[in-house]
Amino acid sequence: MPIRTADDIVKKAYSKIGIGASDRNLAGDKGQDGLDLLNAQLDNYASQTSLIAYDGILQFPLIAGQQNYTISKNTSLSPDVDAYKIAKLKYVTITSDNIQYPVNIVEDHVWFRNRRNLTLTGRPRDVYLQNEAFLTNLFFLRKPEKVYDCEVKAKFVVQNLDFTTDISTLPSYYRLFLIYELASLLVDFEPGTNWTNKSEQIYKRLKDNLTSTNDMDLTSVTSSALNKSNNEYYTDFYGF
Repeated sequence: MPIRTADDIVKKAYSKIGIGASDRNLAGDKGQDGLDLLNAQLDNYASQTSLIAYDGILQFPLIAGQQNYTISKNTSLSPDVDAYKIAKLKYVTITSDNIQYPVNIVEDHVWFRNRRNLTLTGRPRDVYLQNEAFLTNLFFLRKPEKVYDCEVKAKFVVQNLDFTTDISTLPSYYRLFLIYELASLLVDFEPGTNWTNKSEQIYKRLKDNLTSTNDMDLTSVTSSALNKSNNEYYTDFYGF
């Protein structure tokens, strides 16, 4: 059965431990219990330093005069872009008149250790990522003076699923990981279930592969570096 929704994830996870079948409805509250457990684990991963995320590309327009762009799957937050939360930016480019420009990704120690000129208008040179619980903010310096096509390659994290959430656009390996992740958790709540050594090995391999493909930031920033101006690369920043 194709994996198109979070409901498919829950059913397949239960079938992995010998409860029901992946193409049948679950008895009682098992479906809701499975979904709640999956969302709790996804929130746990999203809050950790070592994220379990997937690579993706996001494209959206930059609007003239708009500096901040919100990204979320939670429509109640009225996001500018309908997409999963960004865990880490890999690259950002903007395009106008068939010319593509790179945008500098600003790290925390640069953003918070320098003054910023928020009034400049022109081609955006820098972008800073700021995350909230279910929302990503991308803050661009300078304010776009016209419309640009923006492309973002990033690591995304999935949160806040419901039964009908369309997950068909997620990479197939990530969907398979979610099935085994949930199944490994359900074993502790469902007595007499069957979790084989083979299933455990597949689960560990999927998780290890996801973790190893996530880039680790090994940059060490010394206290002296934090006290230095970083404006040699960031033209709209001013050192203290």
